[in-house]
Amino acid sequence: MKLLTTLAHRWAAPLGILLGLSGPAGCGSDGAGGSGSGTVAAPYSTSGWGAIHADAKNTDSVPFDGPEDLSGAFHAVSGRIIAAAATIGPDDTVYVGVGPRLGGSTDPACYLFAIDGATGEERWCSGEVNGLAATSSPLIDADGNLYHGDDRAMVSFRADGSVRWRTPIEGFPISSQFTPDGRVLFMTQIGRLYVVDRATGALAMEPYATLPGATYDPATSSPYDCFTGKADGTCYAANTPSIDFASGRFFFTLTDPAAPPTKLVAMRYVGGTSPRVEPEWENSTLEGGSASSPDISRDGKRLYVNDAANHVLALDARTGDVIWSYDLGFSPLGSLCTAADGTIIPTGARDAAALALRDAGDHAELLWKSSEFGSRSIAVHTANGLAYIVGAPPGALFGLTLFVVDARSGVILDREPIAANDAATVGSSMSRSGLLVVPALLDGLYGFHPAIP
Repeated sequence: MKLLTTLAHRWAAPLGILLGLSGPAGCGSDGAGGSGSGTVAAPYSTSGWGAIHADAKNTDSVPFDGPEDLSGAFHAVSGRIIAAAATIGPDDTVYVGVGPRLGGSTDPACYLFAIDGATGEERWCSGEVNGLAATSSPLIDADGNLYHGDDRAMVSFRADGSVRWRTPIEGFPISSQFTPDGRVLFMTQIGRLYVVDRATGALAMEPYATLPGATYDPATSSPYDCFTGKADGTCYAANTPSIDFASGRFFFTLTDPAAPPTKLVAMRYVGGTSPRVEPEWENSTLEGGSASSPDISRDGKRLYVNDAANHVLALDARTGDVIWSYDLGFSPLGSLCTAADGTIIPTGARDAAALALRDAGDHAELLWKSSEFGSRSIAVHTANGLAYIVGAPPGALFGLTLFVVDARSGVILDREPIAANDAATVGSSMSRSGLLVVPALLDGLYGFHPAIP
């Protein structure tokens, strides 16, 4: 895999897989909501980070307080490619999908790791998924079961690493979500939508082809095309869908190679004994491709998304109409963090300063811009108004530091070194205990604990 070469040539382009692989509890929590018949309580893990972007709405924020002061605790799975955030189980076990070891490897074929969140020690690893497990985050339910896929199957694991079920699929998913009635929903990179039973893996409905005729050929399809989601690639659905439980609407980005530009698409999931999905609207507004997974506001009325032409967009979730567009001046490396109070923290880029916006209704306002660092990660936002951002000096290619900042002012409260020889991370995650895990793109998983006075 030529990831280093790919990064060198594409560094200015969004790592859409990054974080939508590209991607919390809603800078506020989600609630069970409803989508018609069959609604049950959401089966998300109570740890606070059971999905790639923490929750069904992809907000990368949590409804509990976070620590102002952290200290480095461990460095695990060093030297493995990681292209999606780790998730954290109810007992602080950290789960992460990885690719091959850089430079080749004679290691056992392990691509899904369970790491002790207290010590960083390996609890188990599995070869039941292949190296394309690196493109997804394991989804965790309230019982501690995992749902993780590659380009052969969606696989459900128990917390001890044993397999519950395996369902063949076409293409590879960019992570999964739960539906309002407790099923597992995911889309593979060719735009094939699946809904499966959480207990058995049985198909709850026939796979839905958002791009009829699109097929998957592992010999010609490259996961690196998901870094941009452009029309000249082989990754048409390059990000993780978001789901609004109250309405049943779910949203995803889609690039039709026959009809660019990239679209933001809304469909509605209707549950019950014979579940189905219904198209609602499409908006072909994502210039240059998709740079993030779509985020849903806490009230379900707005969507936030990046295009690949420097913009953060706010759209009406019911109609798809654009409410406002904000020119960042750079093309983000990944998804947004969107808080319940309207604070929006974009992922940065190599030559861009970290910043935060506020949704002011009919426009976005700049809250702050850092003079010290640029963001190289999807931020984590906590209920006490803190943001955890991995950054580097603007213009620097390598050298990463974790910054704890006041999300409304940008004031730096703490900083911790991470990786001197890495260029980006792929989405941090935090549990209720204050454990923060940061997967570096090329240098494994870093863990931080609240500092003890």
